[in-house]
Amino acid sequence: MKPTRSRKHRPDTTSLRQVAMFRMADERRLEQVAAHTDVVRVPAGRIVAQAGRSALQFLAVIDGEVGETSAEGNGRPLGAGTTIGARELVDGTAHPTTVTTLTDTTFVVIEGSAFRWSAHEIAGVTDHLSPAPNLPRKSTPWRANPLQVRPA
Repeated sequence: MKPTRSRKHRPDTTSLRQVAMFRMADERRLEQVAAHTDVVRVPAGRIVAQAGRSALQFLAVIDGEVGETSAEGNGRPLGAGTTIGARELVDGTAHPTTVTTLTDTTFVVIEGSAFRWSAHEIAGVTDHLSPAPNLPRKSTPWRANPLQVRPA
């Protein structure tokens, strides 16, 4: 009896298509990123990015609300469509603000190295990055961030 070969599982790109910078991307490229992507639900009150810390991953708010607070203490709420860590991952800078979940929030999370690859390899991704803030580059080596969001 001949062993049967199973079809290769194709990564689901549905969650990535919900993120504006990936909507027009080539399906093959998205599948490569999807292998390094999770959808996570984070309870209200959790810090998902801390000012001065290195970004380890890209986050996009799909549902819920987060609050962004500057070093000066100014804050604003942000909702679906908000991205966190994109500019920092591409430029190698620290988070300029602290971001906390205000409600239970659903995120698309992409590993940092996979996001950096997508920024260089997928046309249009960097078009969606906000202008770089006037912050110095982080000179310390990349290190583990204890506030890293993990899939539930």
